[in-house]
Amino acid sequence: MMWILYICAVLPLLVICDIAYRFIRFQRQALPLDIKCFSPYDEPFHPCVLYFKEGFGGYKYWMAETPLPKVGLPYSERWECPTIHVSNNGVDWLPGVEDSFPLADLTPDEIEAKCYYSDPHLVYAKDKLECWYRFCRMDGSTIVETKFLRRITSDGIVWSQPELLCQWYHQYDEDNIKHSATELLFDNVRAGDIDRQLVLSPSVEYDGALYHMWYCVQDNAGQLHVAYSTSSDAQHWEDRNICELQGGNHLRPWHLSVLTYEDSFYLTLYDAKVRDVSLWEGKDPMHFQFSKCLLSTKKVLGCPYSRRLYRSSLVNDGEWKLYYSAESHNKASIGLMHGRDLMNLKQSRINHRFELKKFWQEYCSYLDFKKKRLAPKFAKIFKIPKK
Repeated sequence: MMWILYICAVLPLLVICDIAYRFIRFQRQALPLDIKCFSPYDEPFHPCVLYFKEGFGGYKYWMAETPLPKVGLPYSERWECPTIHVSNNGVDWLPGVEDSFPLADLTPDEIEAKCYYSDPHLVYAKDKLECWYRFCRMDGSTIVETKFLRRITSDGIVWSQPELLCQWYHQYDEDNIKHSATELLFDNVRAGDIDRQLVLSPSVEYDGALYHMWYCVQDNAGQLHVAYSTSSDAQHWEDRNICELQGGNHLRPWHLSVLTYEDSFYLTLYDAKVRDVSLWEGKDPMHFQFSKCLLSTKKVLGCPYSRRLYRSSLVNDGEWKLYYSAESHNKASIGLMHGRDLMNLKQSRINHRFELKKFWQEYCSYLDFKKKRLAPKFAKIFKIPKK
């Protein structure tokens, strides 16, 4: 009997201590950028940022991103459309002109089929701004076609019609094994390895003569690698080359970005296995040395990246700025780290305000999230029948 009284006395105290501890840490977490989306959810994701010292179209900073709300209706990827934002300080962002907000949208038939866009990237080439992005046509939960497209503007206001850069068709046999068909992008990949032609999460730069593209590829064993290719027209590419990454724990490289600055190549890489964003530096476009883990997921209430990180984008405007994708248990966002020293970046916005109401809302949302995740496990353990 005494142990029951002991539990009843101690348990509320433990709960109070847990809430107090979480509240103290809640006030010291990074705050994401306040970026308005074309969707009703205002949850931007997957940033690509370019800086123009003299400005372009009246703005010094241009961002392409694809909103990805955690609970978007009718499905989250419906809102994952390439969207343009502009800024003159890199912190306060405005929506692009109407035609670029979003730059591409789904038709009612595509929404019904659960198609989606993804992987936007900005390229400055030939005094024009290009936005590259991917489109996946779906049949239920199956991808049947993948395209890479681009739209181009000379003033940031009028954008060209979408231009097809490459596409893949996916077919499935009776055993649900995928077979892809496309024109060969890379001469040194055998026809029997067509699936390895796929380009995942590309990062592109133009040097006045060639497009340089870094991207992820998957080999026949399922291992992901960082690859590099060049092209003079963005449609016909030279041989695909696997980049060499030395040091670090590049276990599953996924979304990446490359910045060329002062004769060095800076690769920021999201590792899908350990869920961190790391920095790699190279003196040529194919060999990179691990420098530092810039950011790791932090399982703290109120942290915008408590669940995962994703694609990041590095710029230098006199100081370094790292824009990164963040996801908590209930929201997606874009955050910013900055500093003169690339090895010592700091969060641009920290929450120091006493916001008890906001904390309590976040805490209740977190408990509800954990309840939904744990309920199926308890049901399985205790064999609770479904209602």
